[in-house]
Amino acid sequence: MPLITFQPSGKKTNVPAGTNLLDACHRAGMGVPASCGGKGLCGKCRVRIVSGKVPPHVGYEQALSPSEAAAGWRLACLVSVESDLVVDVGETSAIRSVILTDFGGVRPEPDHEVKSVPLELPKPSLADQTCDIGRIMRGLGLEEYPRCALALMQQLARKLREHDFRINAVLFGNELLAVEKFRPESRALGLAVDIGTTTVAGLLFDLQSGQALAVASRTNPQAVHGDDVVTRIDYANRGDEARKKLQGLIVGALGEILAETCASASAETGEVFFIAVGGNTTMHHLLLGLEPVNIAASPYIPVAKRGWLTRASHVGLRAGEGARLYTVPNISAYVGGDIVAGLLAYDLHNCDETVLLVDVGTNGEIALRADGATYACSTAAGPAFEGARISCGMRAATGAISVVGKRDGKFFIETIDDAPARGLCGTGLLDAVALLLDCGLLDETGYLLDRDEAKDACPELAERIIEDKTGTAFLLAEKSNGHPHLALTQKDIREFQLAKGAVAAGVRVLLETVGKNTSDLTRVCLAGGFGSYLKPASALRTGLLPQGIKPGAVEAVGNSALAGTRLCLLSGRMRDEAERIAREVKYIELSGQLSFQEAFTDEMEFPV
Repeated sequence: MPLITFQPSGKKTNVPAGTNLLDACHRAGMGVPASCGGKGLCGKCRVRIVSGKVPPHVGYEQALSPSEAAAGWRLACLVSVESDLVVDVGETSAIRSVILTDFGGVRPEPDHEVKSVPLELPKPSLADQTCDIGRIMRGLGLEEYPRCALALMQQLARKLREHDFRINAVLFGNELLAVEKFRPESRALGLAVDIGTTTVAGLLFDLQSGQALAVASRTNPQAVHGDDVVTRIDYANRGDEARKKLQGLIVGALGEILAETCASASAETGEVFFIAVGGNTTMHHLLLGLEPVNIAASPYIPVAKRGWLTRASHVGLRAGEGARLYTVPNISAYVGGDIVAGLLAYDLHNCDETVLLVDVGTNGEIALRADGATYACSTAAGPAFEGARISCGMRAATGAISVVGKRDGKFFIETIDDAPARGLCGTGLLDAVALLLDCGLLDETGYLLDRDEAKDACPELAERIIEDKTGTAFLLAEKSNGHPHLALTQKDIREFQLAKGAVAAGVRVLLETVGKNTSDLTRVCLAGGFGSYLKPASALRTGLLPQGIKPGAVEAVGNSALAGTRLCLLSGRMRDEAERIAREVKYIELSGQLSFQEAFTDEMEFPV
């Protein structure tokens, strides 16, 4: 089998001849991005072949110049490994993703539905022949037998006697989940998780006190099969094995977060008896192993929308014996549990104001509360705000340009971790477009001026207008470390217009549906990583948010999905409330609506 040596880490791996190089990189733990899911379209999986025979592949011309191809650069997804290779993948191990775990919202009130009760039971005797489960019932002060899984009943006699009738009974409501060794100060823990398309964040809680004990996060490992939900659905539809692979990846990430948070809190994973998960509808399906095929095609039908309560072990999660897994309910195929959790977290579904909740990711999920009712829609914003389909785009991670501006008449950029610029993330993209508009280098149609035109509009930035293989572009950063220069191209600006136009049009249609204007909005809550880190001024200047919204009304609310999911973790009443929200929200399907198409055409243009 061919041997691949990865630089600069020096890691080695053998793979069968014919293995796709991108797959080999991912199997070896190399964080090589693949926004398009390995279809050769995005050009993000650039690697350099240091030694070994790899002929130039068909399709490289879109992402690599002839000189780069001659220097050994290739798109990993288009390379078949046929012989030993030395491959430079860059400093992937030093890249840190920015994952939002901050939030606010309603303060949780634990209802102690899950608890670990220490019991010192009297031993059986001829005078007391109470059955084993009845003995536990009596010790708990119950009038009826607790519900109990057959698997636990089969072990009950042995466990009671092994522990000399000194046990901890772990309960979920009136169900006996586990019988453990006696620990007078034993605790029942729970994990709240937000599964995003790009990132996964988890918080460990003490279920009795409601205290947060530890936090951990990861990039979503499913991203190796595509940056957006449609690409992942396409991969899942290749068959049962592909779907199981995606499920295994996310279950593995949850297991790592569970272990890390428990280690931070000096706890054991066996003390975790409840796990609540929020996320979009596709992430919900992939976690549970449901077929997502019908989500992607009209009329967009998920397998289930309700919240699901099952055993964590049924999806392969190892936690406490009998631990439960709950998924926050979804509203539709493209408005998921993350929006339900956000509405719940900030009590927006009960407020009397006109309030907007916007979570901009691969899809723009939007909820509007007005006149005592809640409405929601989803717009196909595309993954531009997460770095995909932008020529130099990347996720918010080490080296990503996150801020673009002009200070004292001079252009400047800021990167995450102050590292050398590697690409442009969503907030940087938003800032860059706002700057071009402010400087007159971009007109309302999205046309980027050439250098001669730019000299009249903004002489101090005209030198940053360049001509590359794609045409006119705005230079963000020079070449470095073997990577090409970073520039915002005319095509990138068009991608941005499609994304921002879809979000702004969705907001407009929701408002028109209830007879409101943007000026009626008292609050605009921006949720998620992109929404929380962007500058509201840039969002308004570019038209990501439609004109008429008061700047002071816009606020970042952090990870509202995690905030609401932790309420569902700690309270059965809140889970019931989440189910009510999912049932009562009025979903507006935008596809095919003439009003949306008209609004989208209008919002594609930039505010003058």
